[in-house]
Amino acid sequence: IRAGILEQSTVDLLRASGLGDRLDREGDQHHGIYLQWPGERHHLDFVELTGRSVWVYGQTEVQADLAAVAHARG
Repeated sequence: IRAGILEQSTVDLLRASGLGDRLDREGDQHHGIYLQWPGERHHLDFVELTGRSVWVYGQTEVQADLAAVAHARG
């Protein structure tokens, strides 16, 4: 899987275009990350900081969804 992190605006666009069903079923929403070094660990809460999250859903999966819609349209 390549380029597996989608920003919320991309997820919103895919959903608005009718391409969000599989992403919602198979993707993983992440609300933040941890930064860690010896003796310290800090959580960056994306939703708290920006009101938005990111999604783990591979570029190959997005391409497959786009291809399926194109094929269905003929």
